[in-house]
Amino acid sequence: MLRFLATGPRHANADVCDSTHCAWFTGRGPRLAWLTPRRATVGEAATTDPFNGLPDADWSAILAAAPKAGPALWTAHCGGAPLSSHALWGAGDTAAAPCPRHAAGQARSWLRDWPEAAAARAFGGPVRALSVAWRDGQWTLRVEGEGGARLLDYDQAHRRLAAALGWDALPSPADAVEAVPGGWRARGVGWGHRVGLCLGD
Repeated sequence: MLRFLATGPRHANADVCDSTHCAWFTGRGPRLAWLTPRRATVGEAATTDPFNGLPDADWSAILAAAPKAGPALWTAHCGGAPLSSHALWGAGDTAAAPCPRHAAGQARSWLRDWPEAAAARAFGGPVRALSVAWRDGQWTLRVEGEGGARLLDYDQAHRRLAAALGWDALPSPADAVEAVPGGWRARGVGWGHRVGLCLGD
């Protein structure tokens, strides 16, 4: 967690952000600024951790490990197929770290149907075709409409579909999107962006 927080907020006034949700990291209670393993501030007032904090040796080990290279992002479930930072955001590491919890044979698959009317609401007008397109190693959703074709990255596609169909309309970067009667069907594996630490069972 310290490594994640050390990268800085992606949006203003937030400790933790995956581009679609922003939050404070509160741990066991209100937002704190830690001064020592056992002493923190809440606003201007100092307080003592009611859970007695961490032993000094453990705290020192955490501080020593935090600056080292390692995962700084987490995902709900890699689906057995983790992605690299470059694959999702078009920047950063092009290598996907293997998941120590899930092998490829442990993929959690999903299907989602996007009716024509909902797709039109999500993408700002009638949609002629939808497909997954990889652009320079980055996942994108190709949206073809009356005004031509657009490429949306995962965060953009996720937000648009969430507004029309709910937060779970695109659980993770889809492996494929195909036309079906009355709309489109997306299929994929995992939940979340599939980059970094996997928190799935």
